[in-house]
Amino acid sequence: MKRQKEKSTVSFGKRLAEMRKKRGLTQQHLCELVGVHVTQLRNYEGDRSQPTLDVIRKLALALDVTADELVFDAAERMPLVTDKELIKQWEKVEELPEEDRQALKVLVEGLLMRRQISRLQPTA
Repeated sequence: MKRQKEKSTVSFGKRLAEMRKKRGLTQQHLCELVGVHVTQLRNYEGDRSQPTLDVIRKLALALDVTADELVFDAAERMPLVTDKELIKQWEKVEELPEEDRQALKVLVEGLLMRRQISRLQPTA
C-alpha cells in the first residue's frame, strides 16, 4: 500500500491570499510591488501555479513576512523570533567558545523552566 504524502492544512495559494488581504492589499497592488502580472498572482492564489524562489522572496518582502511564514504552516516552521536585538545577539553566539555556548544553553533552559513553573502556580 502506498503512503500518501501529508498535505498542509492551508494551501500556499490560500495562505498567500489571506496574507495579502490581511495587509489590505489588492491583487493589483501586490503585483506592482512584486513585479508579476495579476494573472500570475491569481494562478498562485488559486494553486494552479507555484512561484519561483525569487518571486517568493519578493512576495515575503512585500507582505512583510518571512518566506517560511509564506510557504509553511505554523506547525511546519520554526518558532518566529521578532526581537531584532535578540536575533543579532543570538547570531553572535556561534563565535563563543563551546564552554560558553553550553553555559548559555543552561541559562536559557533555566529561564524557560522558571517561566513554565510561574504559569503553573496560582496567583495570590
